[in-house]
Amino acid sequence: MNEKQNFRKVIVGFKNNLKSEPSHLFVSPGRVEFIGNHTDHQGGRTLSFAINRYIFAAISLRDDKQVQIFSHNYRKPINVDLNDLTKKEDELGKSAALIRGVAAYFNKSGYKYGGFDAFTFSTIPAGMGLSSSAAFEVLIATIFNELYNDKKIDELEIAKASRYSEIEYFGKPCGLLDQITVSYGELVNCDFSKEMPIKEVMSANLLDHFDFFIIYTGKSHSKLTHHYKAILDEMEMVSNEYGKKFLSEIDENQFKADFADLTLKLPQRAVNRALHYFDENNRVDELVKYLKVSNDQEILRIISESGESSNTLLENMTYDGDNRKLLQKTYYRIKRQFPKVAVRVHGGGFAGTLLVISPKTARIKINLQAFCRFMPNLRLLNILPASMKPGEVK
Repeated sequence: MNEKQNFRKVIVGFKNNLKSEPSHLFVSPGRVEFIGNHTDHQGGRTLSFAINRYIFAAISLRDDKQVQIFSHNYRKPINVDLNDLTKKEDELGKSAALIRGVAAYFNKSGYKYGGFDAFTFSTIPAGMGLSSSAAFEVLIATIFNELYNDKKIDELEIAKASRYSEIEYFGKPCGLLDQITVSYGELVNCDFSKEMPIKEVMSANLLDHFDFFIIYTGKSHSKLTHHYKAILDEMEMVSNEYGKKFLSEIDENQFKADFADLTLKLPQRAVNRALHYFDENNRVDELVKYLKVSNDQEILRIISESGESSNTLLENMTYDGDNRKLLQKTYYRIKRQFPKVAVRVHGGGFAGTLLVISPKTARIKINLQAFCRFMPNLRLLNILPASMKPGEVK
């Protein structure tokens, strides 16, 4: 189904549920983490891009502060009263929390916000690490920005409002990578140790040499937040040894000189995870350099090294109690059967998805499709850089 059909779908859905015509059409994309696995929350470096999977929304404004959102495949609407911006325990982990949280950020920052009716349809699969939550947060923030603030709020502030809602109201710890990538809707190179983390917004044309695939292993990572939090906690253990809060505040050379001593004081996994952080930062810089000169061989090498570092040092391919180890086993099988591609865990890890990057050849695509078809629970998505940025579509 193409974008025009998806917009028609939300227009029809709006009419059927709200018995009126929508006045605005909005869109918000998902995102792919190209490289920089679990570096953003430590003030590290990342490279990511928005993808051609979207939340589509048909919208009409209201003259009160009520938000009512109907969604495809959901019987009941989400209803949020923006007159009350206090956190709600019964909204933790729910979309209503994201709406209320974005509005709360706008309120405390002195921005305008208000009510609207909407019907949404998403082509971003939930639980697959493609940032469906960030896409929804950015959608809400962009609606408030464009319809109540005359588009005066910039992309970084939209991303901060979105992240605030996810941490403070939705109850999930996260960095700023997802929200920034979705908010800018481009290929984005970030350094989160800086107050202004955007190093460079790059042309997605630099990705034209490759095909990108997401392989979903059939298990959502949405209930594995405590494993994700353990990465933050263990990296913080290392930072605390230096009297710092984040790994970005530590000198890399000093850390590597202290590596053996740190393993005597701290759990080995914590020190390994910090080593992954520093090495991954360097890989981000390398990848940007080789993208600009179209060195495909080096690009694939760097992505492969990132994947193995996440597997062996970061250890987010599996977890205690993961008896099937499907994500990790699929990773090994792809490396063995497709030596010309690069593969790495995608997003938070522990379950969910792998990112596969290959040279543009029909043979690899066909063979990957066959591989997933004959492996139980695997699903293959061929993805492209986004053609639409978040915002109103005229």
